[in-house]
Amino acid sequence: MVCGDKLAIYHSTNDRNKQELPLLNNACGSLLMVLAMAAFAVEDLFIKSATLVLPVGQVLMMFGTGGVIIFAGLARYRGDSVFNPSAMSRTLLVRSVFELR
Repeated sequence: MVCGDKLAIYHSTNDRNKQELPLLNNACGSLLMVLAMAAFAVEDLFIKSATLVLPVGQVLMMFGTGGVIIFAGLARYRGDSVFNPSAMSRTLLVRSVFELR
């Protein structure tokens, strides 16, 4: 985890009195939010540039497929399953049918 206990800053007046001060969760969360917004702006730039030469539906399918491939690869790399068996539960299947209408 990026904002967990592993990130810390050290404050010391000398080497014997070294104190570990954990990073503030709010500051770390704010930094991650800014990075996420920057990534969204870059993605938006790519999508708008791609729609100048390709149909919108094709661009959305390409970006969606690329996202699925990346996230599936990351899940497999971490040893997680790509599909969660609870996604095929009766409740979710009924909900999905009613969302299609």
